[in-house]
Order: sequence, then structure tokens, then C-alpha cells
Amino acid sequence: MQEEPSAAQLEEMKRTTVSFEDDQYEALERWAQKEVRTVPNLITAIVVSSMRGESPRIPEDVKRFLEDRENAQ
Repeated sequence: MQEEPSAAQLEEMKRTTVSFEDDQYEALERWAQKEVRTVPNLITAIVVSSMRGESPRIPEDVKRFLEDRENAQ
């Protein structure tokens, strides 16, 4: 699990805004809860791991949640 940044690191970090559909955000909330993270911290971890060429490991129940929502449409 990634450590939370210190106050000094937070001051140096850049911020951005990202928009998600309701189902996507709910999936991120479920995933973050499983990893005892905040959604913004999870999103940062996903982006950083992707930039390193690593694939994020989406929990199986989160995958099923997204698949069920897609199939319901």
C-alpha cells in the first residue's frame, strides 16, 4: 500500500480534476474501500502504476460490478 504524502509533498504536487460516470465512480469507491484508501489516492496509484508500465489489479468483485452494470444497459 502506498503511503500518504507529507504536507510538504502535497504543497509541491499538481492537482487536476477528473470526471466519471456514476457507475465508474461507484466502482472506484468499492475498490478504494477494499484497499483502505481514498478514491483520489487510488486514482493516483492507478495512474502512477500505469506510467510505470504496470497494469492495475482490479478486484474481481469490482470487475463483476462493472460487468453487471454494463449488461444492465
